[in-house]
Amino acid sequence: MYLDLVTMSAADIAVAAILAGMLLLTWGRDGWSLEAAPRFVGSWGLAVLVFSLGGAAMLWSITSGYTGGVVLGASLATLAWGMKWHAVRRFAGRPSAPFLILLGPAAFLLSVLLGLATSTDDRFVVVCSILAAYGFAAAFELRRMPDASQSWPAIALLVLASALYVSWIPVAVTVPLESISAAMTSKWLPFVVLATLLLRVALAFMVLSMAKERDEEEQRRNALTDSLTGLPNRRALFEIAETVVERRMHGGGTPVSLIIADLDYFKDTNDTFGHTVGDEVLRLFAKVAQLSLEESHVIGRSAARSSRPFCRVSVPRKRSKRPSVCGRVSPSPAAS
Repeated sequence: MYLDLVTMSAADIAVAAILAGMLLLTWGRDGWSLEAAPRFVGSWGLAVLVFSLGGAAMLWSITSGYTGGVVLGASLATLAWGMKWHAVRRFAGRPSAPFLILLGPAAFLLSVLLGLATSTDDRFVVVCSILAAYGFAAAFELRRMPDASQSWPAIALLVLASALYVSWIPVAVTVPLESISAAMTSKWLPFVVLATLLLRVALAFMVLSMAKERDEEEQRRNALTDSLTGLPNRRALFEIAETVVERRMHGGGTPVSLIIADLDYFKDTNDTFGHTVGDEVLRLFAKVAQLSLEESHVIGRSAARSSRPFCRVSVPRKRSKRPSVCGRVSPSPAAS
């Protein structure tokens, strides 16, 4: 099967531009939010747009024979993958490292300026190496996420894209292009463009899917969390209680303890010092209680209009632990 390089490159550029527009419009629909999920979509869209500009520069070089366009296009391609890696890194909750985005383009330009990559094939090898490094690094960032099990499809696509970049290096060495004009008649280069096109589309939709999952996860977390104290709210407590009771019933009837606590003189605190101080008291109590209880214990706030925290304490077998739990929590706010 014969694929025309110019036609494939033009199609690749057009699809990349459409994908970039779709991702950026999605980000704009979210109000250009800098929250993790919308920012991830927007950053990936910007990276795809930069990559499409790089592809346009390379296509112009191939059709015109001007070598400077290849250098510009390759620089933009490495910059785009640096931006993708950084977008994944920020989505995974890692600190920003913008200087590493420029490391790939800088390495490529230095190899050209220092005469280390003078031929078209040498530059192709350098670019593929940089793109593969960014792709593997992005997959590694996703692998380090606490909920990495949900990111395996994206990890697989990033590893596949990086492996393809690596596999093209020996092809460029054994079947060299020799010059830009020779790229027009290359039999394998159009397949490179086709593979990157398909992977780019798959990754774009994977980014949208991951961002949607993150949004839904945050919405669920917010729906189950008391906004003032950060503790589980009434709805979450009932869900936890049902799960615990069901587990205990099927696990041999291990005792479960429930403590409903109220803060003494809390109304007087609000009336005397104001609700701002009262809110701070509730936050302090929540923090102290979380630090005082064991991992198997759960504390939550039963209602926002009440000062009453709702505490579910599961006790393995020893009833004597019940008073000790209350003793660890109750004196702590007063001592603070």
